This record gives sequence, C-alpha cells and structure tokens, in this order.
Amino acid sequence: MRVKELNVLAIVALMSSLSASVAIAATADGALVTGAAAATTGSNGSFDINVTKQDSVQISNLNSIVITQGGVAATDVTGSDSVCYYATTNNYKITMDSTSTLTTAGDFVLASGTNPLSYKLAWAETVGGAETASWGIAAGGAISDNTATGNLSSDNKTSANCGGATNATITVTIPAANFNAAPTGLYADTVNITIVGI
Repeated sequence: MRVKELNVLAIVALMSSLSASVAIAATADGALVTGAAAATTGSNGSFDINVTKQDSVQISNLNSIVITQGGVAATDVTGSDSVCYYATTNNYKITMDSTSTLTTAGDFVLASGTNPLSYKLAWAETVGGAETASWGIAAGGAISDNTATGNLSSDNKTSANCGGATNATITVTIPAANFNAAPTGLYADTVNITIVGI
C-alpha cells in the first residue's frame, strides 16, 4: 500500500529569557580619616544596589509532527505535539508562520514538490484541550499566516520548562477531502512559532 507521509516541523522562537540587571554605584564616598579616628570611627560611605527583574517568555519541548496515512481517509487527518509555553506577563500572543513556498496569506500548505496540501494548525492552552486559536483559513482556520492571536491568558508564570512536562498542544488537521485529492508522496512544511508577552 502506498502511503502519504506528512511532516510538519515546528521551530522554537525564543523571544526573551529570564534575566536580571544589577547596578552597583558609589553614591557617597567616605571622607579621608587620619590619626586616631582611623582606628575607631573609620571612613564611612554608601552605595546603591539595583536589581531589575524582566518579563520573560519561552516556547519549548517542540517536536516534529509526523503523520503516516494510507488509502482513503474517511475523516480529517490529524496529528499533534504537546509543548511547553511560559510567560511571566499576564497575557501572551502566539504567531504561526509557515515557510512553505506554496503557502499564501490565508492558506497553510504542505508541499510535495509542486503538489499542495492545505492544512489547519491549531493551538490549545492545555494538553489535549479545546482549540484556542487556529491558522490556515482555507482549511477551516481563523487566522492568516504569520498573524498573531489576540491576547491569551498566561497560566504558567513559574517554570520556563514546565518542570519537564508540557502544558499546551499544537494540532495539524488536513481535511479529508484535501487529503484524498492529493497524490501520494511526502508533504512537508516548516513552521516558525513565536510567543510574545503582553
């Protein structure tokens, strides 16, 4: 049986990392003290300590989504990957950018040479949860290529790597009609994902 193989590779886009800037500046030099006072009161000065904790975001634990499906699909063909998102801000936005040469503003397209296969890409804020946002209008998504979501509420402000676990899901959906009409072959796309703190 010949099969259609589909591969969507998600690349991490790290917008900022946890950092702190520390500035120590002399604000008052001590006076020159001589004689007996040098051994008693001494010379006293002061300096400031300033620490700035910055907002941070990260998307991690990304893996290729590989789908192998043969024959005629009776239902939409799907595949998913559980990932970790982290944002110390109250809200964040996600942008998905397909690098396929066949992708247009409203259409995410897997390519096998010049053969196109339109698909939808969805983001869920929980593992296996309900769809929060989707891209690829031609395949049923709501957002165009390289366009950000609206403000989403951050539920992970404490662990940049989710403690080694995951807290969100990326899902690829190829409508059955699109899949069944496509010639056999390997269809691929690389998607850049960006998270921005709001």
